[in-house]
Amino acid sequence: MAAVRTPTGTLTVKTFDNTSLGTSAAFADKKINFTPTKILCYTDAYVDTIYMILCDYYGETAHSGSTPKADAKLWELIDAIPSSVKSGVESKYGLTVPDSVKVIGGAQEDLLSYCGTVPGDEKLIVFMSEYNIRSTNKSSWWGTNTAIESKASNIQFIYLLSNSPAMVLSTMEMIGKVIGYDNTDAMMTSVLAKIYVMQKAIDGSEAKKTFYVETASGNSVGSNTLMGGIFASVLKLDNVFDGSLMGNKMSDEDIVKAQPQVIGFYKADSRSMAEKMRAA
Repeated sequence: MAAVRTPTGTLTVKTFDNTSLGTSAAFADKKINFTPTKILCYTDAYVDTIYMILCDYYGETAHSGSTPKADAKLWELIDAIPSSVKSGVESKYGLTVPDSVKVIGGAQEDLLSYCGTVPGDEKLIVFMSEYNIRSTNKSSWWGTNTAIESKASNIQFIYLLSNSPAMVLSTMEMIGKVIGYDNTDAMMTSVLAKIYVMQKAIDGSEAKKTFYVETASGNSVGSNTLMGGIFASVLKLDNVFDGSLMGNKMSDEDIVKAQPQVIGFYKADSRSMAEKMRAA
């Protein structure tokens, strides 16, 4: 994904495009005609991304408990979020959602209702992940969102894909440019420098270790996902699971046989450690 702003101020972003499914790359260029005054975010991670960008811009340390400028600007921009995103923002990232933020339901009707209240002089960007429109139970959202855009020139949707470390950095850059902050270039340079130093240290260490990562639902995580990519491409570990994405389960017998040296679980996984390790 990429974002390029023209001299006239129009921003062209490469975003997930439902009409491109089945082609070699389900992405398309999209012109963003304004800098938003309001944001509706359907993914808690993207709220945190905006927060991190603002903390860097204002010179505040993210998640330190003392980020007044970033907090104020964040909740000035974020006008609404679904209730599930509010829960994730507070439980995963420790951010307090103020009462000024509208908390909406997760159905299409809730989106339609909210968009109907946006004044014509406000500019709304809706950030969604590609999963929000691609998953089986959300397949009809593309039509709903397209209809909203066609009727309201002050509302635009951007669909982000973040299932690899490179895509996360690209998403951060895109979000920063969309909301009008260009400090993300320096942020990415800093992250890449840290990754380089870490990988040089890894290169000088012993032979590669193996890993296994599992989702909260017990699915095995492939190396072409965000978490799997962090272990495989950033930490340079070998995945004992050779499948793709997170839709398959490696049998307990095969996991034991592979003897992964590093085992990872998601922070949001509510299973007990005994359940995760099959000791329950």
